[in-house]
Amino acid sequence: MLAKAKVLPLPAAVQASVATPVKHQPVAPLVLIRLPEVLRRLSVSKTWLYQKMKDPKDPFPSAVDLGGKSRAWVEIEVENFIQSRITARGVK
Repeated sequence: MLAKAKVLPLPAAVQASVATPVKHQPVAPLVLIRLPEVLRRLSVSKTWLYQKMKDPKDPFPSAVDLGGKSRAWVEIEVENFIQSRITARGVK
């Protein structure tokens, strides 16, 4: 016959963390943008974009493969790239 398990109370620190509800920050959904939109936002050619993706010193974010010939870029990564160009323009 099995003995009954003894239930021990949680330590006070653990009880406090369990009892306190966690406020979650809203997470922005990932938005994918296609090539024409990327080119429009950057005002560059397709050739420049693909060369920049291969640049080891300052690469442009890689595209996400959607299957077949479909590719898209994560919008926030494109925005961060643009922001880094704006920030770096005064620093040489």
